[in-house]
Amino acid sequence: MSRGCHDLIKQGVCLVDDIDDIIDELQQLIPHDTQKRVDKLDSRPEVQLTETEQVIVKALWQGERDVDGLARELVVSVQQMSAHILVLEMKRVVRMLPGRKVALVDALRERV
Repeated sequence: MSRGCHDLIKQGVCLVDDIDDIIDELQQLIPHDTQKRVDKLDSRPEVQLTETEQVIVKALWQGERDVDGLARELVVSVQQMSAHILVLEMKRVVRMLPGRKVALVDALRERV
């Protein structure tokens, strides 16, 4: 079993703990001069949210929520809610917490 893990490490596989690890890896694909221009921009640009994403964000202003309960409250399937949460994570609007809970990112709360 460890042989497979060792082979993956030799190939340069990275450990992924959360969405930030994936975003950091993807940023390495951006050419260096483009990255410099991006770094000069606002670190938290405005993002476009769908109607459903806006409803989710509004519900999360009250505080962290569990994904299943949020899905029940907003009358969507857990699968749909998980997909929306994933997109919101990639937009850096929400973050997942232990116990399948979700919360708004701290930077978003500070801006308001």
